[in-house]
Amino acid sequence: GWCPGAPSDVQRFDVTDFISSMGSNTVDYSINTAAGDSRYIVNMQLVEYGDPNYSNDVELLEIRNPSSEIIHERYNPACQAPVIKIRNNGTQPLTQLEINYGFDIDGEVLLTDGQTYLWNGNLGFLEEEEIELPFFPGLTLPEGAKFRVKFNGDDEDTDNNTLVSDIRAVDHYDNDVIIQFKTNFVSSETSYTVYDQNGTVVLQKLSSNVAGNTVYTDTLRNLNGCYQLVINDTGGDGLSWWANNDGDGYIAVRADGAGWTTLPADFGSVYRYDFTTGIIVSTDDVTADEVMTIFPNPVSAGLYIELDNRLSNGSILITNEMGQQLHTENIKGRTDFYIEEINRFTSGVYHLTVITESSTFTQRFVKI
Repeated sequence: GWCPGAPSDVQRFDVTDFISSMGSNTVDYSINTAAGDSRYIVNMQLVEYGDPNYSNDVELLEIRNPSSEIIHERYNPACQAPVIKIRNNGTQPLTQLEINYGFDIDGEVLLTDGQTYLWNGNLGFLEEEEIELPFFPGLTLPEGAKFRVKFNGDDEDTDNNTLVSDIRAVDHYDNDVIIQFKTNFVSSETSYTVYDQNGTVVLQKLSSNVAGNTVYTDTLRNLNGCYQLVINDTGGDGLSWWANNDGDGYIAVRADGAGWTTLPADFGSVYRYDFTTGIIVSTDDVTADEVMTIFPNPVSAGLYIELDNRLSNGSILITNEMGQQLHTENIKGRTDFYIEEINRFTSGVYHLTVITESSTFTQRFVKI
């Protein structure tokens, strides 16, 4: 890693074809060209592998997003489609894999059956691949939730078939979303695009259409769901960097009538910012008011909940304004609920979210 605190680059080389089975072997490392102050510490290991242990063994290496791992910081917090990485540790080619994924809160599966995705491909021994799983509305869960991935099917080593990652909540905007973009002196390098949860372009600001050191403002109206703002800089130095003379630019986001959220300007080549807005629902053309009723609101004691039959499977989640989980309950075919513990909540605004396999609906209520 060149910068202090940056992760070190790890390179792996298969040297099997260069190693003689008899006699001694020499491994020589050298830098062909170097300039400036090159005080680098290099560490090397030579690892010898025996024969593979299994014929059929696929390993879940990582969950890139959603995740709270520092190494995946550039992709999180996220509400877009999940991305995982797998590796074939078996000698037989991996051509198909059934992947089950969903949410887990406090050790309980929040989505009744989660989601199932059938991957098809062709991975040889020790080959890896990133897989983008289909989006589902449950990805808009608040902070504190956990995302779970598990492989189904025949596998000789099931210990590496499951991973769980922590969720970091994305920012939510209640009203129309306003994006303010100030270019630096080199406006030809920077552009941005807003995508919806299906990957469709909602807004695009090209570098060819902007001038240097100028402020541009765009308003996105009638949004509902998960969106991603992607900022690209072809110069690899973001909108503001101390080591050049490009000047200072910025991108800030806010809901209409609210305060600004200013995004990092020293981001290198690309920065991704996920956010939600509106009442998060599935592709079904229904609103929360049509399928759920909560009363009384404001509430001083217990809260009554009435659900439409279309929400017969799933879970109820209550969170405060900070995204902290306060109550969960499985629906299990019921349509009427009474949450007595509301009387112990402090006064304030809370969110009641109903999550099924295909939909997420949220309503606010006030505790007095």
